[in-house]
Amino acid sequence: MGLQYGGMKTITPLTAILFLLGAGSTSAQGPGNDSLGSFELNLAAVSELDFTDTAASFDLTSAEASFEIYDFTLSVAVRDFTWTGAETLGFTNGSEEPWEQLKTVGLRRTFTRPINEQLFFTASLGAGLSFEEETDESYFADVFAAVIWNRSADWSFLFGVGYAWHSKIDLEFEVFPALGFTYRGQAEEGFSASLGIPETGLRYRFSRRSALSLGVGADTFVSRLADDSAVAAAGYAEFIRFDVGLFYEHRFSDHFSLRLGPTFGFEGEIKIHDSQGVLLSTHDLESAPGASLRLKATF
Repeated sequence: MGLQYGGMKTITPLTAILFLLGAGSTSAQGPGNDSLGSFELNLAAVSELDFTDTAASFDLTSAEASFEIYDFTLSVAVRDFTWTGAETLGFTNGSEEPWEQLKTVGLRRTFTRPINEQLFFTASLGAGLSFEEETDESYFADVFAAVIWNRSADWSFLFGVGYAWHSKIDLEFEVFPALGFTYRGQAEEGFSASLGIPETGLRYRFSRRSALSLGVGADTFVSRLADDSAVAAAGYAEFIRFDVGLFYEHRFSDHFSLRLGPTFGFEGEIKIHDSQGVLLSTHDLESAPGASLRLKATF
């Protein structure tokens, strides 16, 4: 979780900005990763997400797999919802659960090239779709470009601009600026810090193999609902949620790592749009605990 839509979650202005910050933080040291590609699996669960205006709640479990080779990343995400008291929700027909599963598929092309010893240029183009059943009018895309400045061995900064698009939802900020930084991003021991998704937070590395980190993330996406949806026929559900997590990280080898720990979600909401993308209602969510597990292999 944490999310970053990473180019793979459907776009909102917030996620587009957060991803650009993340691109800067994770790439801020410039090229130098000798791996050909990677495979990453993210699993997350959140228990009893309560609505503030009704007695309804839901449990959310999610799985996202991404495969990166050269400069391309293919990602597939599945989110399962288990509802309690769905009949009290004000945005359904009162007899059916809103939805059971939402899926997202995306492809991203990212590259970073040196300008000189201190400056690097990075750019990314992402596109995909997010849906319940039917996929028409579920498309999203974004493009951004930025300059990374390695000011010193410890400090790196990113300055960039991007553009985000959705096939039906009018985005509040289609064009957006972004800033990001990392401090001691390549340190193998001691403290490091960064601003951006998925590397926002503080980390203390006990050794090259193990570390403890405190991070803030966002899970936000727009999903096209089914043609016969009890919420809005061929409409859209927009999900926004922030969380903070405390994680233990371990590198089993240079090519395989694990990260796991508890999370606490806050500032969540669900927005319902009709089939034309018009906002129908907004529903706030209470804070809720969860857990997250990430496995990553490079080759």
